[in-house]
Amino acid sequence: MDFRGPRPTVMKILDTNILVRYFTGEPEDQAQRATTFLSSAAPRDLLLVDLVAAELVFVLQSVYRQPRAAVTRLLLAVLALPAVRCDSAPLLHRTISIMRAVGTSPMPTSVQWPKQRASPRA
Repeated sequence: MDFRGPRPTVMKILDTNILVRYFTGEPEDQAQRATTFLSSAAPRDLLLVDLVAAELVFVLQSVYRQPRAAVTRLLLAVLALPAVRCDSAPLLHRTISIMRAVGTSPMPTSVQWPKQRASPRA
C-alpha cells in the first residue's frame, strides 16, 4: 500500500458532554478540559450537529433547570465559538427565535391525554 498521498480529512463532531461541562463548570476538572479543548481547536474545526444542540437544550432545561432564555443565550454562544461550525445554523437560529417567541410558557413534553377515556373493553 502507498500512504504517500494526501491525508484524509477527519471530521470532529462536537459532543453534548463537552458543551454541558463548558457551560456548567461542573465537575471542575472536566469543565477545565472542555474549555481548553474548545479554545485550542482550530477555527470551524468542530461540527455541531442538530442532535447535539437538542440534547444540550434538554440537559440544560431538565437536569440543570435553566430557564429557556438562558438556554437560548447559550445556544447562541455555542454558534459564536470560533472553533464551531454548524451546517444547519439557519435552522438552529430559527429554532432559537421560536424558543424566544414562546417566552416562559412551558413547552409540551408529553402527549396530552383526553380528560375522559373510554372504558376498557371487557
